[in-house]
Amino acid sequence: MRIKKVKVTGEDRVHIAYETMNNGQWDEFSLTCAQKAAPGFYEALKDLVPHVVEICELPKEYSSRIAVQGVSASYAGEKEVMGATILAALLLDHSNCNLNLNTPYKISESYSDGPGDEKQLMTDECCKALEELYEECEKYIRGLRVQIELFAGDPRKSQKAAASTGKKKSKRLCHPTPLRRLC
Repeated sequence: MRIKKVKVTGEDRVHIAYETMNNGQWDEFSLTCAQKAAPGFYEALKDLVPHVVEICELPKEYSSRIAVQGVSASYAGEKEVMGATILAALLLDHSNCNLNLNTPYKISESYSDGPGDEKQLMTDECCKALEELYEECEKYIRGLRVQIELFAGDPRKSQKAAASTGKKKSKRLCHPTPLRRLC
């Protein structure tokens, strides 16, 4: 599986476009879902912030004002080299909306056998951070999500369960069964 696009919208909807190999050909799939991902997914997005700052040549103190919203990736050349653009938003102090940032397109390695242009390459740390995000995306596609309510179908059961245990509703990871509709 290879991830082509990841995007989280303001309503926490997750969109993932990906490809899988089938009989020597890449089949394309897309998933858009309102279920929140596991915490590792959001941490992987957050781990891309320093790379946005570095690639866009921004001051390091901007890190606290940047939120990564997604990644667009492609695979090109004989070696199918991964390249990516990171999508982010910068919170502005004197505006009602954020500044949208798209990093320049960077590749994980040179298309040719030679050293290539160093300015076009992403750092090893950035490649590793993207790989971690892609692993989290694969988990999401396979159904690893956050479950908000234990008894999602009947609010009375949820309230009774919470009252009987004296606990509030908690978030936990869930693995939907293959027969259950995910979105």
